[in-house]
Amino acid sequence: MLTKDVTQELESILTLLQQQGKEPSVALVKSRLSTSVPMPALIATIKSWKNAHRVPKVEVSVSTENSANKI
Repeated sequence: MLTKDVTQELESILTLLQQQGKEPSVALVKSRLSTSVPMPALIATIKSWKNAHRVPKVEVSVSTENSANKI
């Protein structure tokens, strides 16, 4: 299973929201993501950002479906 690191994308979204004077929320962050991130990971990331302005490493699984892998 392949994974994709979305830490940088999350950090840039949270920084942008802060610069705009907006309080990060799951809805605001999720709407700006280009990749689907599980809700628990978003909640943990936002909590970490609010407490320490730090984004933990977040990786999501990437689907690699193609005709060769299908049964």
